[in-house]
Amino acid sequence: MIRLFCLCLLSLVLSACQTTEETHIRGGDEIRLIEAIPAARPDWLNATPQPDGRYYYFVGISENASMEAHAKDLAVADALKKAAAYSGVSISDKSERITESRFKTSETADPSISEMEKLLQSARAYFSRFHSDQFYVEHFGRMQKKQIMDSSFRASVLLSIPTDEVESAINESRKHHERSFDALWGDKYKAGVIIVNDGSSQEDFDLARSVLTEYFTQNKVLVVQNQSNPDPDHPLFGLKASFSDNEDVYGMKSVTGIFSVRMFFKDENGSDIVGETVVSTNAGAGVNSAAARKASVSKFIESHRSDLMKLVSK
Repeated sequence: MIRLFCLCLLSLVLSACQTTEETHIRGGDEIRLIEAIPAARPDWLNATPQPDGRYYYFVGISENASMEAHAKDLAVADALKKAAAYSGVSISDKSERITESRFKTSETADPSISEMEKLLQSARAYFSRFHSDQFYVEHFGRMQKKQIMDSSFRASVLLSIPTDEVESAINESRKHHERSFDALWGDKYKAGVIIVNDGSSQEDFDLARSVLTEYFTQNKVLVVQNQSNPDPDHPLFGLKASFSDNEDVYGMKSVTGIFSVRMFFKDENGSDIVGETVVSTNAGAGVNSAAARKASVSKFIESHRSDLMKLVSK
C-alpha cells in the first residue's frame, strides 16, 4: 500500500514538472544551450594564465553570432584588443558590425570579412605571431515546441602572443608617450612661447597677437618674437582670430570676435602634438574698427584669464 502511494505521488510530481515546462515553451520562445565544445568549461575562462616567459596570454569573448566562424573571429578580435590595451598601443577597430535580430530575446552581430581583416591587419603590426591556442564554443537555439528554429554561437578563445612582441609593443607605447604633449611640455614654457598664426588673416592675427603679447608680458610669460622656423621642441601658441562688424551702438563701432587658441608642438614629421584648446566668441566696441577689435580681444582675455594662463604655464 505504501509502495503504491509513493508511485502515485511520484507520478503527480513528474506530471507537474512536465506541465510547467510545456507552459513555458508555449508562452514564448525559449533560448536553450544546445551544445558546448568542449563539454567542460575550460579553466582559463575563470583565470587567465600568467605570462610564462615565452608567451603572454589573453582571453577574448565574442558576442552572439549567427555563424560559428564569425563568433570565433569576434573572440580573437576581443583578445587582440585586450592585448593592445595591456601594451598601451592602439589598433584600429573600424568594424561596422551587421546586427541581425535572430532571437526575440537577444541579438547577433557579425562583422563583414573586409572589416575584420582591417582589424587583424592593424593588430598584426604589433602582434604578427599571435596564436589561437584553444576555443570554447557555445551553441544556442531558439526553441519552439521543442524544435530548434534558429541558432547562434558564442565563442571564447585563449590567445598567446610571444613575449618579445608584447614587450616591443609596450616600448612603442612608451616612446609615443614621450612624444605626447604633456611629456614634451615639462618646464619648456620657461623658455617662452611663440605665438603663431593658426588660420587668421594676417591683419586680424597681428592685432590679436599684440593684445595677447601685452597680457602675457604683464603676467611674466615670455613671448618669443620673430621665430619663423621654431625649434621642433619649442611650445607654440596657436592663435586664430576673425572679426565681423555689427551695427553701430550709440555712434561706436561694434564687432564680434571669434577666437581659438591652443598649445602645441611640431614633431619631426611636421605633425601637430596638441595640448588643450580654448574657443570663445566675444563682442567689443570702440571709436573705430581697430579699437573695437582690440576691445573684443580684451574681452576674450578677461573671460578666459585662468584658461590662458594654464595653457602657457602648465
